[in-house]
Amino acid sequence: MKYGPLSEQVERLVASVDDLDADRIWLIARAYEARKRPTPNWSLKAANKAGRAGETHEAQKDMFVSVHARGIASEYDERDIGLVAHAAGNAGVALATEDLIGTMGYYTREYAALVEPWFAGFPPTERENV
Repeated sequence: MKYGPLSEQVERLVASVDDLDADRIWLIARAYEARKRPTPNWSLKAANKAGRAGETHEAQKDMFVSVHARGIASEYDERDIGLVAHAAGNAGVALATEDLIGTMGYYTREYAALVEPWFAGFPPTERENV
């Protein structure tokens, strides 16, 4: 399991990068800024404590790199791609550590701050596939 016990969900999340277009990128970038650019603090501590730092890092990296590759392949705004890449990395961390909520100071407040910017780019009807 590349991303830990929730690998299947994280793999779907990584695949969702292929659905990015200019509108989604704009929505995610604005949501990430509106959330004041959250960072995965407690989620990473919980992953480390659970012995899953490597899997969590892979989820973060694969999301981050996938968004940048998508940005290179298209002519999207570079600043927005950078913001979306960070939001994507956060979403990867959150999904990879979702089962750790409630440990090491990692609570739903941080989880929500990490995933909400990413999901701002996907209508509720599409979120079940992400």
